[in-house]
Amino acid sequence: MKNRRIKLVLIIGFIYLFLLVGVNVVKELNNTKKFSPSSNTTITNETSLNTKEIDTKTDDVIPDEGEVFEEENPGEINPENHEQPTEGTTEGTTPGTTKGTTKGTTTTKKTTTTTKASIPSKISCSNRQIVSLSREEVLAKIGHPYTSNTCIKWSGFRKGSKDTFDGTIPTEWLGDPVYVSMATPAESLSEYMIGANRDNAHDLGIQGEKLLKMQVPIGAIYLTKDGSLPDSYTLNYGKIKLFCYSKSKKNWITINSEPHPKMVMQYQLPWTAHLPTTDFTNKFVDHGSYVSIDYKTGDIDSTHIMHYWGTLTSYDKNDCAYYASAYEVWTSTPAVVGNLTATSGIDTKDKSGASGYQLYSSYGMKVTTSKKVLWGHTIPMSEYDYYRDGVQLQNLFNAS
Repeated sequence: MKNRRIKLVLIIGFIYLFLLVGVNVVKELNNTKKFSPSSNTTITNETSLNTKEIDTKTDDVIPDEGEVFEEENPGEINPENHEQPTEGTTEGTTPGTTKGTTKGTTTTKKTTTTTKASIPSKISCSNRQIVSLSREEVLAKIGHPYTSNTCIKWSGFRKGSKDTFDGTIPTEWLGDPVYVSMATPAESLSEYMIGANRDNAHDLGIQGEKLLKMQVPIGAIYLTKDGSLPDSYTLNYGKIKLFCYSKSKKNWITINSEPHPKMVMQYQLPWTAHLPTTDFTNKFVDHGSYVSIDYKTGDIDSTHIMHYWGTLTSYDKNDCAYYASAYEVWTSTPAVVGNLTATSGIDTKDKSGASGYQLYSSYGMKVTTSKKVLWGHTIPMSEYDYYRDGVQLQNLFNAS
């Protein structure tokens, strides 16, 4: 009996030890399975979390540079505006920003830099590439300045013996009506102008003793070659001004300024007669800031022109380095457009006004229903300064 009890105790002890070892083995196996690379549950969750964090960080990144908005015509005289976003945003789909996935947003900050296009004050075309263009090509480019470090030259320019211009224009100055007035083809031509080879303006080289004590700005209206006019029509005459560049003041000054021509006369071609045939001054209709004249058939034709001028004025020829003039003219009759040509000049005369010389003869400007300004001057090409000459003269003309 005693031996049976001993055996039973041994068996129970053996079973206990076996169960204890078995439990520890199972625990060890469970721990090994938990960190095994073949298990996907916990690792997959951690990977998903990391992916979300990466997505969030990517969307929150603000680019170093935003989208740069260039102006449509970067080469033009108008100031160039570059608007460049310097920070992105975390919401929205506006171009130049970044779409994010976080709840908060960052306001886009924009820095606007305005850079005025550089217009050279003086340019020597001898140091630039010169592009030769036809008459039509030059006319198409006038009024449309661009920066290209080139000069355009009209291949048909007729250079007179005293001309300081040769038909070459810096591309930046194509929008300067003062400069181009002496170096471009005429917009329109009369038969008389064609016969006199006046497709472009001419500086007539009057200086020294030929400069008399008085000066006056002048203008004329011709029938355009092959043009025809209606039985009745109206021309409008605006302000007319004369300028001198004062050496002592180092600035342009106005010698004479009138709200409209003082006299308008009909002359007969050729100019050898030197005497008017009809005075149209008494036909002025005063509109306050300008005057108009009603014309009829025969007033202006292939042998009759309208000639007009400002006031004969004294000036200091010893102080004046250059001269310029300008006036306004347009028509109220659409049928006239393309059929009349305006020209201008400056006369230097004695006090009686009976004799003198013309300083320059302008190119031909087409008369239209829009008010236009016809310029001319005696500034040598090599001495022309965009800001001193073109800008100042236009400001003086536009001033009341």
